[in-house]
Amino acid sequence: MKRFLALSFVLLFSFTAFAKDAPATVILWPSPEKPVIRFTFGKFVKLSSMNGQSSYTVDVTADNLWSKPIPGATFEVYFFSKDNVRIGSGYISLNNVGVQEKIRFALAFGASGAQPTTLKIVATQLPKELGPAQASKKVVSPCTRFPPALASRWTEKTWVSLPSK
Repeated sequence: MKRFLALSFVLLFSFTAFAKDAPATVILWPSPEKPVIRFTFGKFVKLSSMNGQSSYTVDVTADNLWSKPIPGATFEVYFFSKDNVRIGSGYISLNNVGVQEKIRFALAFGASGAQPTTLKIVATQLPKELGPAQASKKVVSPCTRFPPALASRWTEKTWVSLPSK
């Protein structure tokens, strides 16, 4: 009986030791058809939590798939809950990345409320060869109510710059 329990314990430990983590999240940026950078995100690790605010870290690998070195590029990473609500953000800066070079780093970010389940990457600064970082479109948003003290500073309509999709 003792042998059976010992063998069961060893087998159970073996299975948990070799169990695979959740698959990594891979994003081909800017598109899967013509990728320039491959971002690979590991598992989100919660560091601490207080009053609904949580601190996380995630291991990230960035691979330069472009035929040129990347002198500098910056990205915002937005994290979403399972309900597709944006709950946090992080910042990635890539500098002097050679052709076919791989960079590994940890990304720290904060999140409100729920655990992050998905993410989105938005370029904020790119080399000229890759074009503008983020196209914007103008949307008219009527400003119908504002404090009287600010009346002279506001027009009837305010332009709001939103990222295009």
